[in-house]
Amino acid sequence: MINCDQIINNETFDSIIHPYLFRKKLSEYDYNRLEPLFCTQSLEITKIFCSHMRPLCITKTVSENLKLNKQEIDEEIVKNLIGTKVGIVRRKVENGIKLDDVFIVEEGVIENIEKYSCFELASILINNQSIVPQRVFLLK
Repeated sequence: MINCDQIINNETFDSIIHPYLFRKKLSEYDYNRLEPLFCTQSLEITKIFCSHMRPLCITKTVSENLKLNKQEIDEEIVKNLIGTKVGIVRRKVENGIKLDDVFIVEEGVIENIEKYSCFELASILINNQSIVPQRVFLLK
């Protein structure tokens, strides 16, 4: 199921921030390089109705790859993610003008994750820039 900026996992009901939402605005090459990194967990787990107010989490796949038994971001997960190479989805700039319907993937490294207790307020520090989680994905 597709939400405005997330895809619902039918097995866990996590709201996954997925590159599918940028598929028509990215080149096929860039789209195929991206994998989901962040999500918010279900209403049943968090007891928070609005998915944008739930804590930021990592996807179940990322949690398993890091050999962690939890998805909720805390200091331990932040330490594990620091140094991870990621792709940032951004609007393409031509002649100093940002294009509305053309996106590119810029590579970067996670330096920190801040305000992860609320998805709407969370920010990912990459290359000394604060980026919203909706634009950050793992690179294949």
